Amino acid sequence: MCKLCLQINRLVRRMSAMWTNGSHAADARRIADRIGAELGAPKRIVLSRLAEHVRRNVARRIRVDELAHLAGISALQLARAFRREHAKTPYAFVLEIRIGYAKALLAAGRTIADVAAESGFADQSHFTRQFRRRVGMTPREYLRSYS
Repeated sequence: MCKLCLQINRLVRRMSAMWTNGSHAADARRIADRIGAELGAPKRIVLSRLAEHVRRNVARRIRVDELAHLAGISALQLARAFRREHAKTPYAFVLEIRIGYAKALLAAGRTIADVAAESGFADQSHFTRQFRRRVGMTPREYLRSYS
């Protein structure tokens, strides 16, 4: 959960505690639910911030706890939120960005070995395996179809 969400949750809990009458507590929960529904924008902002960080650092190893720190939550919370919101893990998110970057490099005429190294993959075979899983063809087949 983002820092803004945590602050809002704390505020709502305080409001609920202040209102001992059941109807006011229900009002506070309704307000919290409405605010939570409108907090999709901060989630998108956090996701775009993480995506930008991955793009800037695509060639180096990016750890989940590093992404979690940027999002202001623990690594476990980040993993759960990613699975819930995007139906994928943070690692799959990083790979998706790397594969997109690799496609652009391949389209620009770079060699597969260079693309693997510049996209942050451990080696060319790791790159080829991940590329085939996500794109449905090997990088060489992609090059041929693109040419």
